[in-house]
Amino acid sequence: MAIGEHRQSGRPEDGGPTYPDLSGKVALVTGGSGGLGRATCRALAHSGVRLAINGRHEAPVGSVVHELLAAGAGAVPAVATAPTPPRSTGCGRASSSGSARSTCS
Repeated sequence: MAIGEHRQSGRPEDGGPTYPDLSGKVALVTGGSGGLGRATCRALAHSGVRLAINGRHEAPVGSVVHELLAAGAGAVPAVATAPTPPRSTGCGRASSSGSARSTCS
C-alpha cells in the first residue's frame, strides 16, 4: 500500500487516518528514529508531510529515512546532538569541614 492510501484499521502502517490539510507541509521530527518518534514519522508521511528526521545516531535515523523513501514519502536525515555542557568549576562545593566555600569569581 502506498503512503496516503486509506484503510480502516487506525494504524498508519495499515492505512490509518489521514489528515489531508497537512499534505505538502514540512515537519522536523525530533527523536524521530525510535519508538513514538518513528511512529510519528510514519503517521505524518501517511498524510503527505515531507519530513526532516532528527536523532542522535546516524544508523537509526537512516533506517527511518530509508523506510519512508521506500514507501514513497519525502524524508531527509537531520542527525544532530546538543553540545556537551562545560565541566563544573566546583563553584559552591562543600569544603572538607562541611561548610560551603565560595570559589566563584
